[in-house]
Amino acid sequence: LFPQYLADLKRHSSTHRSVLAQKTTFTTGSGFKTENEALRDYITDVNANGESLKDCFKKLADDYFTYGNAFLEGVIYEGGVNFYHKDAATARVSKNKRDIFFHPDWENAKRYPEKMQKIPIYPRVVGSSFIIHYKDYESTFSFYGLPDYVAALEHIAIDYEIGKFNHTAFKNG
Repeated sequence: LFPQYLADLKRHSSTHRSVLAQKTTFTTGSGFKTENEALRDYITDVNANGESLKDCFKKLADDYFTYGNAFLEGVIYEGGVNFYHKDAATARVSKNKRDIFFHPDWENAKRYPEKMQKIPIYPRVVGSSFIIHYKDYESTFSFYGLPDYVAALEHIAIDYEIGKFNHTAFKNG
């Protein structure tokens, strides 16, 4: 449940959350621009949810900086492909490294197997779907990437605990 731990740290440490948000903002910039009208139409609406390419890219960048991993789903249809961000906290790499499993609650995944989704890693396509896994390189980690702040995890946790301690002390007079 390491991804859930990273998500929890992000929610509890305002400093950590701010750093990650700034990295995401600087990475995504003002979006994608083109002179090609057909391509412009596509990048303003890349999926059935009406999201732009920038919307998807911003979510991917946020996951990449938070977890060291990001997942982009491609869904092929007649005439094109839609792209969707998949939440990195819900993803697990299969043992054979050919598929990604997604589940909304990994702590209870065995209890609710019907919620499991399996998507092949590109270039394999099954049905009409594939997943692209972006990950940070980390020596000895072949299944997942690690976020670049992994060495500071204890410091981030302390940042949250100090804030909680001070808040409790303030409330108790």
